[in-house]
Amino acid sequence: FDADFYLSYSWQDDKLAFGEALEAGACFFESTQMRDRIWTPQLEFMNSFKQQDTGKTLLTLYDDGQVLIERRINGTFRSQLNLRLFPFDSQSLELVFQAYDTREEAVFVTMPFEGVSEQEAIEDMISKLRLIEWQILGITAAEQPGNWGADHSNYIVRLDLDRYAFYYLLTFFLPLVLVVLVAGSTFLMPRASGATSLVGIPVTCMLSLIALQIVVAEELPRVSYVTLAGAVIANSFVFSVLSVFDGVWHLAQTNGRSTAQGRRLFALFIGGYVAVTLVIMVAFGFVDG
Repeated sequence: FDADFYLSYSWQDDKLAFGEALEAGACFFESTQMRDRIWTPQLEFMNSFKQQDTGKTLLTLYDDGQVLIERRINGTFRSQLNLRLFPFDSQSLELVFQAYDTREEAVFVTMPFEGVSEQEAIEDMISKLRLIEWQILGITAAEQPGNWGADHSNYIVRLDLDRYAFYYLLTFFLPLVLVVLVAGSTFLMPRASGATSLVGIPVTCMLSLIALQIVVAEELPRVSYVTLAGAVIANSFVFSVLSVFDGVWHLAQTNGRSTAQGRRLFALFIGGYVAVTLVIMVAFGFVDG
């Protein structure tokens, strides 16, 4: 996943305290000006695929020796995603970072809450985050043993997200259902309608499904397993093909079929499509069986 965010981290270095030597209570620098002059933790994102700092990195030195660094980071990060229920899925995205010291001194990462409880700090972070496609269910932060031994720690920030599915319902699933309904309408047509209607309509519906799949292909996940959206698309193709076969069979009959038979077949067609779709959802765990 891609992330663009601001990161602030601080530490205490009593050797840098200047007390009342300066009238101002703090000094401000660009990080590059002080990088070789003072110790700074080597902060590394352990699940980063690629990342870069954008903009200037600012360093603030306070009179008591506290050092604050503020960075803007843009990058791509690795996290385990389960997209089987796409677009009705929920995901947990993780940022895993570690600060280490080449002098092999102990470096531990903790989250400062500055006079508020952890829950209050997390609720404040959630209120400031805005994701267009996702609802934020929660944010958790935890310290774990680091990859560099007991003297270092990993800090993991996890975002629990739930995808907003309304957009996909409106632009993807609704058109699928409407196309299948139109394909099934040939069951209600008399034999005298001819091949243009009995076969042409379902064939046109199949072409519409192909065009719809091409249009939305960029928004569908490219994974090695079948997703809920992919299974629903395949089901729609199968029932559209059935309506083509029915049109051909209907034209081949000498006397055709009655209106009552057509209505029963139409009800069976729609009922079968809905039933198979529900079976797919149950199989994927989206609907309780």
